[in-house]
Amino acid sequence: MNSIFNYIRGDEYPNPATVSSHRYKLSHIFESCKLFFKYLSKVLKHLFPSLKSASFVLFLVLLIDVVLLEFVVYRVGLFSGRYYKVLSERDLPAFWPLAATSIAYIAINAFMKSIKDFVTNLLSIVWRKYITISLHESYFRSKNFYYLQHQFASIDDSVNILIDGDGSVNNSKIQKSNRRPLGVQNSVEPILGELNSSENKINGLNEIRPLLDNPDQRITQDVKSLCTSIANIVPLILISPFVIGWYGYQTYITVGYSGPLAVVVYFLVGTLINGPLTAPIARVIYKQDKKEGDFRFKHMNLRINAESIAFYDSNQNELNKINENFNQLLNVSYRRNWKELILKQFINLSQYFGGILAYLVLAIPIFTHVYDDYSPTDLAQLISNYSFKCQYLIYLFTRLYDILNEISSIVGNTRRIGELIEKMSQNIEQRSLYERKKLIEPADGSCLQLENLTLQIPDENKVLVKNLNFKFKKGENVLISGRSGCGKTSLFRCISGLWNSYSGQIRYFIDPNEIFFLPQISYFTSGSLFEQICYPSSSQTLDNETSKNIVEWLREFRLSHLLDKVNSDLNFVPEFNWSSILSEGEKQRLSFLRVLYHRPKFALLDEFTSSVDQETEALMYEYLSKIECSFMSIAHRDTAKKFHQIELMITKKKVSSPLKWQIVGLLKSRDKKQNEIANMLGVSPKCVSSTKKRYEETVLCLIEAVLSPIERSKSGVNRDLIRELMIGPESFTVTSPILRASIVSLQNGGGSAGISNIYTGRINQFVYIDTLENKLLPSVELLFEPDDPWIFQQDGGSAHTAHSVRDWLKEQNIEVLPWCARSPDLNQNENLWSYVDAKMVYTKITSIQHLKEVLHNEWLKIPTEYVQKVIESMPKRVLACYKAKGGHFKY
Repeated sequence: MNSIFNYIRGDEYPNPATVSSHRYKLSHIFESCKLFFKYLSKVLKHLFPSLKSASFVLFLVLLIDVVLLEFVVYRVGLFSGRYYKVLSERDLPAFWPLAATSIAYIAINAFMKSIKDFVTNLLSIVWRKYITISLHESYFRSKNFYYLQHQFASIDDSVNILIDGDGSVNNSKIQKSNRRPLGVQNSVEPILGELNSSENKINGLNEIRPLLDNPDQRITQDVKSLCTSIANIVPLILISPFVIGWYGYQTYITVGYSGPLAVVVYFLVGTLINGPLTAPIARVIYKQDKKEGDFRFKHMNLRINAESIAFYDSNQNELNKINENFNQLLNVSYRRNWKELILKQFINLSQYFGGILAYLVLAIPIFTHVYDDYSPTDLAQLISNYSFKCQYLIYLFTRLYDILNEISSIVGNTRRIGELIEKMSQNIEQRSLYERKKLIEPADGSCLQLENLTLQIPDENKVLVKNLNFKFKKGENVLISGRSGCGKTSLFRCISGLWNSYSGQIRYFIDPNEIFFLPQISYFTSGSLFEQICYPSSSQTLDNETSKNIVEWLREFRLSHLLDKVNSDLNFVPEFNWSSILSEGEKQRLSFLRVLYHRPKFALLDEFTSSVDQETEALMYEYLSKIECSFMSIAHRDTAKKFHQIELMITKKKVSSPLKWQIVGLLKSRDKKQNEIANMLGVSPKCVSSTKKRYEETVLCLIEAVLSPIERSKSGVNRDLIRELMIGPESFTVTSPILRASIVSLQNGGGSAGISNIYTGRINQFVYIDTLENKLLPSVELLFEPDDPWIFQQDGGSAHTAHSVRDWLKEQNIEVLPWCARSPDLNQNENLWSYVDAKMVYTKITSIQHLKEVLHNEWLKIPTEYVQKVIESMPKRVLACYKAKGGHFKY
């Protein structure tokens, strides 16, 4: 039984360290029952909203029908004994009334059983209606559907509440509990105990709350299962004590105390065996429901993203993942089947044994001459009647075994639905604390104002935007730009109220609901073409003028073919799914028509032209100007800048190169300490120390590259030498071309790693950016003066031409030498690597580490004379390449 209570509490896998401390304790059982009845009370409020509700009336009808049905069953069960007597005595006058009465009772019995099944199904439907509609109201209230799918602490963190209508702003810090983030839509924790256990932190201030898995499954499947189970077994549970008492009394009258005692002992033995067999199955059923939801979600996700997966040609990858989920479901199903095997074996054995138990008990008074005065016909009637009463009593007890299985399902589903109701109620209550409200109307026609806004990712310490001050005014179109992941869309989430993981103030000078949001991912609901355009409004009428405008918009944005799909009827409701027949470009163009339809004064547009051509992009911005809509948009294209008056660029703050040179100069002078330099330049001490460290590492790299082994052994190449170089002007006068070729020019060939690093594996865009940031920039700052012009050369390798690399080079204002495809390779490093390769021909390599050591040593052994010769041959190389017209030449 303790396992059942563990299951009710959600501790399917309790902590071994704590099991021994609370096993079989009454407090543990009490807390388990208390938790179950807590969730049950939440569900019952939806099952019986009032005494006049349809569900309450149907439940009373069902209860009365079950009681009357038991009476009819009892009367029908006694007919067999009466038939024994009438037929044995050959009493024809008594036979016909008995036959007519039995047939009438059988007809009534069949009718009442049909009524019972009908009312039971009807009651489960009504209950499902009550609960589902109530859950839907809460699910779509305060955007609960969003927060349950993206469970993070955005509505539980410290938030600022803007309340006053007179222009003042009251800041209230509300510290709520934190929740762990749910990564990909619908990530499910496999451990039930972690899902449902709740524990307090040591300080008692913050409570760790569990995550809710599959809220859609709880609404669509668990509610149906719960309503059906309750409608089937609750009436039986209510009347079973009275029916069992009645049949127990009847067996006592017939054979004395041995009759009911035998049945009770039979039931108790069965219960002691059945309890440990049922509890594990209840846990497995709950886990199987979770796995069913995961498996269903994978197929739903496959259906939604079918085209993307097909383009990726990731059939095998998705097949493996779906089969992995299915195998997990099968494993749980196998476990359930094996566990049920033993239980069913015991149930079947008890049922068949119950068939002869009545005769075994009745044999005692018969063979002890208690019924010697009974005639054979009376004894036959007595045996038949007692057999029915005893077997039906056994049936009532064995029916409790079946009810136990239903109870385990009710316990699990009640908890899942109760958790959902509780979580949604908490979200609604918390959301009501910081409802976005309009402030006074400003004279300059502003929409909103951000004051000292610091934004971070919910449940993480990563700050995306810090101390942002900005005002969005009418007529000023704002472009928000920056690298992917810098916080552009997150800023929109805060403005829309989806995220509240920020400090500072967001002041609204208009009703926040009047700001039209166009998200990056286009969404299309079911319904007509007009409903797609007027979305999110649902109660709009289509007049002739609006119809003409929509047809014109469809023609302008090359969407007229959609009219053919709806027979030129904008109100025609097709059977197909709009999202499945539209391309990404069509989705963005069709969703943009929503802006034209609603004609908002202010709009926030998130990459709404990312999938359209530049001509269509210009047309979209032109229409925004026609409807006099001021907008704040997110875009990555440079072509979008001309349609905006203000550009708000979100970028990581870095110390400028001139400031770094100033830090180095002050370090060389040795006049001031690092803290004094930081205070004088207005930077942090960490910035000074990191700049010094990077320059020391760069100087060490240059020394190892230039000095021969003998010179290096003489100099020692240590920290003292670096410090001496750091304070002398000669440390910045090294102008050997080999250094520029080795460090400033980076390739994916042998010299891709530079001199001081050797990479193993493929160099991708991320490794390349790291190399540029940590090797190229310090070397350039060391080799050139801040105002010296220089250009960066690289070949057309895939890592070099990735979008992220090009964006990084653009942000750093690095000019890149245009490099045509299949251009000849004139890099002098190739000669050096050929020299090293020739020296390593007869070297036996034993491991990757050995290869690195040999390469490093052979590189350092290259004679300076050979390097100088390669450098001086550069004019001849260029001339030979020109004469060969880019073909093969001797160099």
